[in-house]
Amino acid sequence: MQPYQKLEEIFAEYNKLTQINAIISWDSAVMMPEAAINSRVEQSAYLASKTHEILTSKQVVSLIDDIDEAELDKWQAANLREIKRLYKHNNIIPAKLLADFSKAGSECEYIWRQARAKNDFNKLLPYLEKVTELSKEMAAIKAQAFNCKAYDALLDQYDPGLKAANIDMLFAELESFLPEFIEQITNKSTAVVDDKLSAAITQQKQLVLMLVERLGFDFAAGGVDGSHHPFCGGYTGDVRITSRYDEAKFTSGLMGLVHE
Repeated sequence: MQPYQKLEEIFAEYNKLTQINAIISWDSAVMMPEAAINSRVEQSAYLASKTHEILTSKQVVSLIDDIDEAELDKWQAANLREIKRLYKHNNIIPAKLLADFSKAGSECEYIWRQARAKNDFNKLLPYLEKVTELSKEMAAIKAQAFNCKAYDALLDQYDPGLKAANIDMLFAELESFLPEFIEQITNKSTAVVDDKLSAAITQQKQLVLMLVERLGFDFAAGGVDGSHHPFCGGYTGDVRITSRYDEAKFTSGLMGLVHE
């Protein structure tokens, strides 16, 4: 078997694990019983460790080195670039640090739900501080390895090549443009929508499902649910969209779902 084809096989396993993690993350946010929190934290950390193990294996780096890129088509070349980027970001992070970060993130989210319900965010603070500390620790490791600023290293995980300087320029343009533009729109607007109108959650869900269907969502390849905060998860062929419903504000679930 050619090195590239073998690498594809390995990353097919990696992809299955990330898909499993996507579904249990959805379950955690939508329907997981509260007593399962500790088990779910451990499960998520285990999956993070296993994917890290695959990404940083000696076999992966050996196969990457053995590939003749001249033999690849454009799609395969792009795929190899992404594999190299994943390897680069994961190889320098200790497995324990990654597992600790996964646990801290899961714990923080669960505490956030409790804090939000009781409007007691002081309870959240120590958990959020732990997530921030671990994020900074990983950013510092990557910044040193990639010879760049810490935030630039974090950005590269999600938008390869993007720098904080690019974002600063973008927001500077928005800051100069948006205030006057919003004022112009507001002054010209004659439509009034009372978003404080109440509606039963069951009615809101029916409205949301009708709209999402009109927007072309494929219910054979995904689902729509409610959660503490709207998000889109899952994977290709099993897309999970959620929204947050408020009986006293019928637009909450509607706008959240359309956004996602």
